[in-house]
Amino acid sequence: MESAQDLDIGSNSLQNYTISPNSHFYIKIQGGDDGKVYPELVLDRALDHEEESELRLTLTALDGGYPPRSGTTLVLIKVLDINDNAPEFAQSLYEVQVLEDTPLGSWIITISAKDLDAGYFGKISYTFFHASEDIRKTFEIGPVSGEVHLRSHLDFEVVQSYTINIQATDGGGLSEKCILLIKVMDVNDNPPEVTISSVTNIIPENVPETLVAVFSVRDQDAGDNGRIVCSIQDDLPFTLKPTFKNFFTVVTGKALDRESQAEYNITITVTDLGTPRLTTEHSITVLVSDVNDNAPAFTQASYTLLVRENNSPALHIGTISATDADAGTNAQVTYSLLPPHDPQLALASLVSINADNGQLFALRSLDYEALRAFEFGVRAADRGSPALSSQALVRVLVLDANDNAPFVLYPLQNGSAPCTELVPRAAEAGYLVTKPYLALPEAAPAQAQADSLTVYLVIALAAVSSLFLLCVLLFVAARLCRRARAASLGGCSVPEGPFPGHLLDVSGTGTLSHSYQYEVCLTGGTGASEFKFLKPIIPNFQVHDTGRNMEEKENFRNSFGFNIQ
Repeated sequence: MESAQDLDIGSNSLQNYTISPNSHFYIKIQGGDDGKVYPELVLDRALDHEEESELRLTLTALDGGYPPRSGTTLVLIKVLDINDNAPEFAQSLYEVQVLEDTPLGSWIITISAKDLDAGYFGKISYTFFHASEDIRKTFEIGPVSGEVHLRSHLDFEVVQSYTINIQATDGGGLSEKCILLIKVMDVNDNPPEVTISSVTNIIPENVPETLVAVFSVRDQDAGDNGRIVCSIQDDLPFTLKPTFKNFFTVVTGKALDRESQAEYNITITVTDLGTPRLTTEHSITVLVSDVNDNAPAFTQASYTLLVRENNSPALHIGTISATDADAGTNAQVTYSLLPPHDPQLALASLVSINADNGQLFALRSLDYEALRAFEFGVRAADRGSPALSSQALVRVLVLDANDNAPFVLYPLQNGSAPCTELVPRAAEAGYLVTKPYLALPEAAPAQAQADSLTVYLVIALAAVSSLFLLCVLLFVAARLCRRARAASLGGCSVPEGPFPGHLLDVSGTGTLSHSYQYEVCLTGGTGASEFKFLKPIIPNFQVHDTGRNMEEKENFRNSFGFNIQ
């Protein structure tokens, strides 16, 4: 250091130097050849710029006089910095939570480090240390500010956390490291997922506890966002059952009935418990396959069909119908005739049925006078396995056509001479005069003659034609009574007016009729007791009866129980 000047000489001149007390320096006195002393400032302990960047010391020069005199000067010592301090982070681990839906460019955190050095040595820059490409694409850090920002979207379901090494380096090349742990916080941004493992789209009816589907569910979110609730519709005959973990099964809750409902749409609904709640639906279509559990059903239990006689063969006389609630071949109905209850009825020669549509056909012309009605059973069977069937009764009523004219059984109309019948004079009412019989063609077979005779006798006695015959007979009897007195004279009475012989009247309504009148004469004397049919004559029905005739009719009606007109 520069030495002090003292104008005195000898012992009164400059003799010594002192320095103010300090921890780092002391004064060392050096003597020169000229007898002067020189002060040297000596560093006693290492300086630390970061602790004390400058020191202010007082240097005192002392002479040897008495009293001693001194002089002082200020010594300013600046401690120059060297890069002896690396950057230091406030903490070695930084943790931060970031929502996965954080917008791009958002500030995440600021990393800060300190360097005790000054100037260039104390300037710090921040970088990612050995960071992966994924980290460098997702985050960035300001080299001076140490601020960390988001560069790309976060996805909790892909990466839940990032561990980043950050390095702080000063101007002198000294560095320090810390760890930044970024935890990605879940947002309910994923709806539940449904994965179908197996599904049965066709379920047979009448089978309970049938497995319909097996599926699993998951939600990639976390916490309540990932908790799920699974359900199906309540109004369906299906049950949802959990199995293990996130697997479920759908089974039929009861036996299904295809005829009630042939198709079901099952909607699997999966909802998470996040905010807001997200829902996923998956639909399954189930078809109910048919089982042959329904027999064909006729539209009515019995059918009555009307057919006019003398029909043409193969005439369609009616249709019966049966339906089957099943499907496919189980619903295909075939029809067949059942054996008649009457073994004498040759059903196979009367009608036939179309096996496919139930149409009935007459195989031959029907005759009302021979067969007025007949009935038979029809069977409707499906083509299921086993086949189911049902029966219906069919009654056919043959309608009469006016195909027979009235005719006289007696006398014969074959051109032969009339028969002569004798009636006793004293015959009372109810006396059998003659018995009518049928006039059959000679060419007709014997069996046909017998059958026809039976039919016509029934018709003559029971049908309308029999009434005509009785009226004719009663009319004849009435004429006999009226002419009884004339017969006592031995003569014969002949009706007035012309008679053409055989009269066939066809009116506009199709009514057919035969009219006959008989001439009856009394034979023998006054005491004779027989009448004789001489010949048939055609009567004139417009007879003008006298009061006496009316009395005779009344008497005869009372005797026979008929009213003679």
